[in-house]
Amino acid sequence: MRFNRFHKTLFALAAVLGPLYWLTLTADGQRRVDSVLLRLSGKPAIAFNLKALDNRLTEAELKQVFPDQDWQCTDQPGPFGQRLCASSIGTFNSLPARYLTVFFVDDRASAVKLAYRNIYHDQLLQQLIQQLGQPQLDTPGTAPGKAVLRWRTDHGMVILKQQLLEGEEPALLWLGSPPPAA
Repeated sequence: MRFNRFHKTLFALAAVLGPLYWLTLTADGQRRVDSVLLRLSGKPAIAFNLKALDNRLTEAELKQVFPDQDWQCTDQPGPFGQRLCASSIGTFNSLPARYLTVFFVDDRASAVKLAYRNIYHDQLLQQLIQQLGQPQLDTPGTAPGKAVLRWRTDHGMVILKQQLLEGEEPALLWLGSPPPAA
C-alpha cells in the first residue's frame, strides 16, 4: 500500500506535534515534564503510602528507609513535636513537590508536612481520593477558601485545604494518632 506525499507529511506532523501538544498543553504531560526536569536537576523523588504511615516511625528508620534524602534534622519545639527532619524533594508520589518535613515527639513521628507546587493541587486531591477514598469536609469558617478536607487513616489523619487562596503555601498534613496510654 502506497501513501501519497500529503498523507506522509500529515502523518509526520501528527507524530511530532501530537506528543509535543500532550507534553506542553495537558496537565498530565506538564506534570511528567516537571517531574523529569526536577529529577535531572538533582531533586530526589520520594514515595510512601499515607494510609499506612504511623507514629511508630523513628528518625533512624526514616533515614534508613529514605537514605537518598538529605535530611536536615534539628531540635525545634513546636505544636507537632520537639524535633523535626526536613528534606528538599523533587516529587512526592510522582507529583512535583518542594519539601517534606517529619515532626517527632519522643523519637516517634507525630506529623508530616508536604509542601507541594500549587498548580498540582487538583491532581494531589484526585490522588488522595484514589488512595484514601472520599474525604470528610470541615468548614471552620464561612469565608471562601476556608474549607478543609480530612481523611482518616489507620494511624492518623490527612488534612488538605479544599481550595488554596492567593499567597497560601500549598501543604498537606498527616497528623498521627496519639500513642496509647501506658
